[in-house]
Amino acid sequence: MSSQSSQQYFDLNIPLPPSGRKHQAQMCQARLRQLGYHGIAFCHNSFGGRLIPERDGADKTLPWDQLLPSEADKESESNFGRQNSLGTKVYRRLNIVIEEMSDVCQ
Repeated sequence: MSSQSSQQYFDLNIPLPPSGRKHQAQMCQARLRQLGYHGIAFCHNSFGGRLIPERDGADKTLPWDQLLPSEADKESESNFGRQNSLGTKVYRRLNIVIEEMSDVCQ
């Protein structure tokens, strides 16, 4: 089987630090594209199972203007992820961390 016909898929989940997110996101996208990745997801973690829109909303925690390097990238909007100028599909992901069984009921 040639390397061209054997495509592999990976699920990258990239947490970003609270400060310097735009710079970190741009560096990650460029480096991962060089390594051959075509889709990456930046994530926000919510602990305890209880979601609060003011705290956990995607536009609050992972705004597109911090994840995508240019205005052209922001315009390539779709219902599920956006493609940047490098050709990489960028997604936003919410990870809900259940620490106690009682959190499931909330």
